[in-house]
Amino acid sequence: MVQLIGKGGLPAPMLSWLLEELFTWQGQPQRVEVLPAPAPAEGLGPKEWLLLLFQDSFSPPPELPSLNLPEHTVAIANAQNVEVLQRLEGTALRTVPCGLSSRDTFTLASSTEESQVVALQRSLVSFHGETIEPMEFPVHDPRLLHLSRYSLMALCAVGCLTGEIEILLEFLSQKDQSLKIDTKEML
Repeated sequence: MVQLIGKGGLPAPMLSWLLEELFTWQGQPQRVEVLPAPAPAEGLGPKEWLLLLFQDSFSPPPELPSLNLPEHTVAIANAQNVEVLQRLEGTALRTVPCGLSSRDTFTLASSTEESQVVALQRSLVSFHGETIEPMEFPVHDPRLLHLSRYSLMALCAVGCLTGEIEILLEFLSQKDQSLKIDTKEML
């Protein structure tokens, strides 16, 4: 299950739709809930995972509430949102920072009008215990080029955490016009 954490509005509708589509491609449909703050994950089994994907619009309260989160909970956060990272630091949650620094787990390696390249800069362990080694993810899908840099990096982080790298690479590179959505409608 994925909780897209932050105030409603952009880019939540488009990002949640793309995440659900990625999970469908991977053959493992997941719920993507758009919430203003992390919430207890109900109905998850002991081996199921929870992903807290913090949007830029999330501004944490003085303390993150103590939640009964599954053992396999991971937080993805924008490295520029220092306040969120500081709050996550004091928790037992595994955190995946996405940003433009060499210290971040995911970064943007290059960007043009027709494509972008997201880079995994250090090994990452998937939800299934597989080690994903550093690599680059070329993005050519026109729909994905409308996402913010952070949202694009977060989408790649989610794909890596699921362990379905080949499907993620295929998803990022699709150019089939029949799969195109009206991004203005989503925004």
